[in-house]
Amino acid sequence: MMQDLINAVDQKMYQDKAHKKIAANKKFSSRSVSAGTAIPTISSETLSEKIRQIQSNTGNTHSLALISTDVENFHFINDKYGYSLGNEMLKMVAEEIDGGPPFTIFTTRFFSDVFISIADISDLTNDAFLSEIQALDRKICKRMRNTFHVNFFRTNSGICLVPDADTTPETILSCANVARRLSKKMLSPCCIYSDE
Repeated sequence: MMQDLINAVDQKMYQDKAHKKIAANKKFSSRSVSAGTAIPTISSETLSEKIRQIQSNTGNTHSLALISTDVENFHFINDKYGYSLGNEMLKMVAEEIDGGPPFTIFTTRFFSDVFISIADISDLTNDAFLSEIQALDRKICKRMRNTFHVNFFRTNSGICLVPDADTTPETILSCANVARRLSKKMLSPCCIYSDE
């Protein structure tokens, strides 16, 4: 009988915690939507159309690259410091990426903490391009350190060099995402996709 009472109290406590968490999330999401604090995302279909449009506009006269960038362990930032601070950090990352290297043609938030950029790299070697992306990561990290006093901040970027106008946007995006996941295991914050 005593064990049943303890179990009932435990169950009630966990239900109360769950209801409070759900209410807090609803309150936050309604506030952030109404206050316009969230950065809009782009759908896969719209992103694919944009990639196709850029491919057809540049044809074979320009070398293009798709860059997929995320914030390493972003879920930790949200869990530890809250979604409000997480959104502020994402806004700063978006500002830095959007105002980044001059070769960037298009930048958007794809989902969560993932940003997609398309770059015209016709005038760059692969090493020069990687150096630019690494410099952008350092700039973003420095801004986070100076603004929020966090030392663990890092971005990861995966790059897919677009081979030709016939390559589907889905393939390009998939390759960039594979390279982004690989960059998380490397010292360098960026990685260029290759078949190897």
